[in-house]
Amino acid sequence: MRYARPDADDATVMRAVERAGLGDFVVGLPDGLRRLVGEAGRRLSAGERRVAIARAPVADPAELVLDEATSALDMELRRTVVGAYREVMRGRETVLITHREEMLRGVDRAVEAGVGLT
Repeated sequence: MRYARPDADDATVMRAVERAGLGDFVVGLPDGLRRLVGEAGRRLSAGERRVAIARAPVADPAELVLDEATSALDMELRRTVVGAYREVMRGRETVLITHREEMLRGVDRAVEAGVGLT
């Protein structure tokens, strides 16, 4: 969670986790926020890797690239995460790569890529 911003305090991280709808999940992890996940989250199961969703609000980047950021989420969690990402995207340049129409609502400009481009 603190990869891009190691100085982030627990309150900042937990706010991001809650906004991403992952509060109960993180609290249930062994060692909670202190859990070491290893390189590329290798110590987490595929389902547990969704904690990466909350990294963007913690990092607070000037630019943001989201590549199918919600593809592995169920519909309920996706709604929560989309709301959290909308907050993070506000006021910053964002490149959003998605095939989910709900992610495109409210964007300033959309570019559609054709199938079979070489």
